[in-house]
Amino acid sequence: REMIVFSFQILAPTAYTKQRILTLVSTRVTEVLHRLMNADEKLVEYQNQYQLALERVVSMEKENCKSSTEFFRCFNIDAEATFEHSPDFQTGKFKFRILTYRVEVTLGVQLHFQTTYTGEVATSVAIRIALESKTSTERLNGEQLRSFEDGSTIFFKEKLKDSGLDVLAVDVEDQRAIQLARRSLFGRRLKGPLSYIAGKNVKDLLRDGVNGLVEIEATVMGRFKPPSDEAFGNLLDATISKADDFTITLQDHDGFFRVFRGVALEKVEENPLTTAAEVVEGIKSNDIGISVNPSPADYRPFILLSVTGVIILVFSYCIFIHQKKKKNKDD
Repeated sequence: REMIVFSFQILAPTAYTKQRILTLVSTRVTEVLHRLMNADEKLVEYQNQYQLALERVVSMEKENCKSSTEFFRCFNIDAEATFEHSPDFQTGKFKFRILTYRVEVTLGVQLHFQTTYTGEVATSVAIRIALESKTSTERLNGEQLRSFEDGSTIFFKEKLKDSGLDVLAVDVEDQRAIQLARRSLFGRRLKGPLSYIAGKNVKDLLRDGVNGLVEIEATVMGRFKPPSDEAFGNLLDATISKADDFTITLQDHDGFFRVFRGVALEKVEENPLTTAAEVVEGIKSNDIGISVNPSPADYRPFILLSVTGVIILVFSYCIFIHQKKKKNKDD
């Protein structure tokens, strides 16, 4: 099982009981997650391949918060979503993908209450990694790529464990193999995407016994609890400089990587972190078909007030007519 927690701060009318609020939050989060599971192609793939399924959503109140008006009460609520899956499912990429839909989940709750999302936020950084090999270099096969993802996840997770940011997974997007040749490349400085191997050219690499490179483009995925003082990319900069540590981690994880003697890493593109809790307001449409119309049950308080107002108006009008007729009769 895997649990993912969505946290909210909610302002609800005083007429709502705490139990009703918790039930409504669980119901709406469940509805949104079911729609996501059917609409997102990757989530559908996880369901088919790893028997992934939403088991339940349970909401509970955390510490108290104060409302600025007597007509509303403030609640800090955690909605705990539990998922079932097969034992071989590595859940890092799944947790990251679910957390990217925090806006849609908050929208579902906001149909009932004024809602602020205060939970964990997904973030990512794209990187390039060049592995230097003493052997004839070929592209990594599927099993080797999965091993690379696992080993690099271990590395970044360990290096950033005290930063407040939890590295969930590394996802390889693309790779290319580059065979170095004395005749055609001797003495030339590396250009293009490989120019980030600072201060090195083909002559230096060949002299060091490097016959080829495998360049891998990947995304490092993580999550954090706002506010955060450091951007993910800045945190990665410190770890990227530890190229030798990265190589050792890969080799300890899988002996295959002993054919690689060095590594160079570069940050390519960062998905900026949010530095404060997100307030989701005024969202009118979305891509997964979440209904933006409240359920009939949500109209009951307003219907009751309207009917009561009409009854009072009619009663007042009847009294007025009665008094008018009595006055005319007295005259």
